[in-house]
Order: sequence, then C-alpha cells, then structure tokens
Amino acid sequence: MATVEGVHSRVVLLELLERGAAAIVLPADPVQEILTYDQRHTTTYGESLLVYLDAFGEASKAAAALSIHENTLRYRIRRIQELFGLDLSDAETRLVTWLRLHLQQISK
Repeated sequence: MATVEGVHSRVVLLELLERGAAAIVLPADPVQEILTYDQRHTTTYGESLLVYLDAFGEASKAAAALSIHENTLRYRIRRIQELFGLDLSDAETRLVTWLRLHLQQISK
C-alpha cells in the first residue's frame, strides 16, 4: 500500500494530467511539433528527448536506456534542437519539455 507522501510526485503529475495540462496547445509548440514529426516520419525524437532529460542530460546513461550508441543519441539531440528550435541550455525549456513529454507518455 502506498501513501500520498510516498508517491507525491506521481500524484502531482496525475493531477496535472487530470486538469488538462497535457492538452495545452500553444502556437509554435516544439513538443507538439516533435510528436507530430515522429508520427509522420516514424522517428523517435520524442522518446529520445524524454529519456535524455530523465537522465539529466547524461548521454551515456540515456543511450544505454535506449539501447543505442551514445553518438547516435547526441546526434538526435542536436537534430531536435536544430529542427524544433529547442534551447536545452535553458532550465525552463528543459522543465516544460520534460513535463509535456512525460504527461503525454503517462496519458497513453
């Protein structure tokens, strides 16, 4: 049995999801552009970016989780930044990007 204290972060994410945070659509939304691009081109940029952000930008750890070479992941991250204008050096961008991708994942 879990307590709210033990799963607090998950409860907050589910509450955000319940309140429609995953459904926010704004003009020039890079996360939505990434997900749409993935669907149209059968790429995995969204998944790669989420795993990369989950690993705090540690490419070797993220690449291992994705079962790809570290240089492949680095290429994907560079390509994501080029294609979608994401500035991953900005903390707020990283936070919002991670949150949007994570909410999309748990809403499935």
